[in-house]
Order: sequence, then C-alpha cells, then structure tokens
Amino acid sequence: MSIVIPMYNVRDYISDCLLSCLNQKISNEIKYEIILVDDGSLDDSLSIAKSIPDDRNLIKIIEQPNGGVARARNKGIELAVGQYIGFLDSDDWLSENYVQSIYESVTKYQSDIVYFDRNLHHEKSIKSVHYPLLKLDISTNKSIFTLLNLSSCNKVYKRNVINTTRFPTDVIYEDFPFTIKMLIKSKTISKAKGILYQVRSFRVGSITNSINSNEIELYNNLVEVEKYLNKKGINEDLIENYKVFKDRQLIGWLFKHIKHKKCFPVKISDLNINFNNLKSMNEKVGFILIVLKMNWLLSSLLIVRKLIKK
Repeated sequence: MSIVIPMYNVRDYISDCLLSCLNQKISNEIKYEIILVDDGSLDDSLSIAKSIPDDRNLIKIIEQPNGGVARARNKGIELAVGQYIGFLDSDDWLSENYVQSIYESVTKYQSDIVYFDRNLHHEKSIKSVHYPLLKLDISTNKSIFTLLNLSSCNKVYKRNVINTTRFPTDVIYEDFPFTIKMLIKSKTISKAKGILYQVRSFRVGSITNSINSNEIELYNNLVEVEKYLNKKGINEDLIENYKVFKDRQLIGWLFKHIKHKKCFPVKISDLNINFNNLKSMNEKVGFILIVLKMNWLLSSLLIVRKLIKK
C-alpha cells in the first residue's frame, strides 16, 4: 500500500502526520510506503519532515516547485508501487489501525475502492462521521454520491484501476471530480472497520476554511462532472443521484459564502438548483435565505415557481 501526502507550509502539523503513518500497528506480512511530496514549502516543513526518525525507510520524500495539491498528489500516484493508494492531507493524521484495517478489507473482498469512517476535529469538539455499509457491487448502489463523502482521503483505490486517472489541476475542490470518476470506473467497493482518518477541520490558512476568487471553480467542476456522466452513458438513476449531490453542494457553498457575494459571480437562476433535491429542512431554509439575500424580487419569483412545481 502507498500513502501519498502532499505537503505545503505545515510546519506545525507535519510531525503528527508522519508519525501517525510510521506508528501503524500492523502484522508482519503487511508492507507499505509513505510518499511525501513537498510542493515548494516556504517554511521549514521539509527540514522537519527530514528530521523525523525512519529506521525502516518507509518515507520517500520528493521535492517539486509549488504547483498545488493536485499536482503533488498526481506525482505521488506516478511514483506509488503499492497495490492500493491512499491520500493523506499533511495537516491530518491516521488512526494507528489504518493500514491493518484496510489490509483486512482488501484481503477479504479484493475491492477496487475501500472507504472508512473518520473523525472531524474542530477547535473545541470532535465529531465522528460514520458512512453506511454499501453493497460490494458498486452498480447496485444507486445513491452512492449522496451516501458517501466525496473526499479522496477517506478512501483507498486499487492502483491498476486508477491507471491514468488524475486529479484536475489549477482548480480548487479537485477531490470530487477524481473520486466520482473512480466510483464510475470501479466495480467493487468495501468498507474497512473503524474510524481510520483524523481530520483537522480548522487551522489558519487551511484551504477548506478560506475564501478566494477561485471559488467559482466548485460550480464549474460540478457542471463538468455532470457532462462527464452524461457522456459516459451512466445509469439514469445514478445521474439523478448526482444531481441531488450537486444541488446540495451548491447550497452549502452559497450558504458558506453568502457574506462574500463577490467570490461567486453566478446568478442563482444560472445554477438551476432543483428545490426538491434539497432533503433537509436546513437546506431548504438555507436556499430561501440565500436567494432572498442575493436578489429579493427575483428570489421571490423563483421560490414561488419552485414551490408550485413541487
């Protein structure tokens, strides 16, 4: 197994990250490697990483000019030799049974993708996120896009199924196009036992907690993936499930950035959000608040139209 870690300016977290990889509790027959790709860090992340004792020579450190997390992950994919490839963000860490539990799952099922539960570490609390047990045959899981988180980090992928699939570069939210393509390419999926991944949900400078002018890329990515699914002739039920996922992502995105309207130059009407795809009351109320905030007159007409259609 190969664990790919893109690293950029994480001097305060990289030790915890790498030590969690080195301190795995595994049986003797298990082999794994750690591929650390330094993406042109400007702090002393690299020197800290090199100073960590690694008696078994598990860590391979690659240095490259800054090109973004997607390029760093892609470099790791190219260099990986493990039968399975997992991804770890350099400010997160692994549970000590990560490798062992995944090994047991792939040994039993030989699945193309293995997924697992995770913890979200907030400033003052920890939230455990548990995902449902899916059927082994991916094609029978018609609601897979809305049942699974589409992060690449709570899954490992069979290397020969990844093949030429890569993370899209020069965009943000590069995880879900990659993950969705892998879900489409793969035939089988299994769940490893336990909470195996620890997410540091908040830190200063974290990409997921920042606002920038490239936020429009989320919308573009969502649209491009829908085009990809239609082009592939995917089962209609799966496409409809993706549309539900897309609309719920857009609502969460808009609600998160409602105070930063300049960050997403997209009209609500252009997003073509289906009100019926919003499953929770919070999502529906959030949608109404968003459209009222952005354009109260147009919003009122849109809400009335969507409620009438319902």
